[in-house]
Amino acid sequence: RKAVLKHQRSLVTRASDASADPELSELEAVAAAVERLKLENAALKDQLSVDEEPKVAAAPAVAVAQKVSDPIEVEGIGGVPGDMKAPSKDPFKDAWRAPGWKYPEIQGDGTGIYQYDSGYGAHGGHLSYRWNRYCEKRNAIDQYEGGLEVFSRGYEKFGFTRTLQGITYREWAPGASQAFLIGDFNGWNMSSHPMHKNEFGVFEVNLPNNADGTPAIDHGSRVKIHMEGAGGEWIDRIPLYIKMAVQAPGEIPFNGIYYDPPAEERYQFQYPRPSKP
Repeated sequence: RKAVLKHQRSLVTRASDASADPELSELEAVAAAVERLKLENAALKDQLSVDEEPKVAAAPAVAVAQKVSDPIEVEGIGGVPGDMKAPSKDPFKDAWRAPGWKYPEIQGDGTGIYQYDSGYGAHGGHLSYRWNRYCEKRNAIDQYEGGLEVFSRGYEKFGFTRTLQGITYREWAPGASQAFLIGDFNGWNMSSHPMHKNEFGVFEVNLPNNADGTPAIDHGSRVKIHMEGAGGEWIDRIPLYIKMAVQAPGEIPFNGIYYDPPAEERYQFQYPRPSKP
């Protein structure tokens, strides 16, 4: 393996040698170097395929032997809670997530890292500050968001979400004092759809369905958020969790596109999710 790495490092040197040939122009030297690299790479791949030990051959047997209902063992962690099962065979439902699994609780005071390098002690004040900030944010996420696992799936909550009753739009903008949802659906009226801000800086607005049951925003129509910044300036921005954005011909700024196609236009998955190796 060391010989292979040494050979790889020498490829660039060999290629540069070709450019020193006075009989070749600059372009010819580059072309010659590229061709030489191709030949040496091909030879190197052949050598690696011969020298490589067949270590992966036994892996499929282990994967096949494991039942779908068996708990997943995580190497180096000593296993996981008994209710954490292997992913569901249905690849398009949330059953593949680990139900009931939670991130480990905060343990210790953050000084455990000192055992690996005594030099950390000289920076104990700053490290303690960073540890305390982590604990503060982590505890807030656990208390108000349901834990890191739920918090990491912000795309399920923010942006545009639709229910049988209508559309809800949420945007995290703690620095803004006011926000309005604007777009084709309301004729770009800057004040007709105000958003309400909670104590965590999340703006929200609900748009009930039309009288005939159709959504308030048409699929494929343009949308933006109109906000007043901390300095009092007003700006228009594309929603952070927008699924589609386009730049119209002749226009410089992009527009967010509300993407919610009818069922007959949505892509239908034809094949199952690949099995976990």
